[in-house]
Amino acid sequence: MTPKEINELERVYLHLLDYRVHINGSEYAKYYFILRTVAEKANIKFPLKPMNINEVVKLQKKAQEMEDTINEVKMRSTQ
Repeated sequence: MTPKEINELERVYLHLLDYRVHINGSEYAKYYFILRTVAEKANIKFPLKPMNINEVVKLQKKAQEMEDTINEVKMRSTQ
């Protein structure tokens, strides 16, 4: 697949999700611990580490900026 085709698939996927790609902290933690447990049982090094508060704040800020951008684009496209 070309990058252009992949980009189009991503656009369609996000549209089908109505651009709802937020995951709350409890959901993140749930899958983090599931993946870590699976890796430990398979004797695989688990490269991910829990995020510290500064990383969380930075990620939340970026997520909010992207959400604002998406909402602006959606508003422009409906006008």
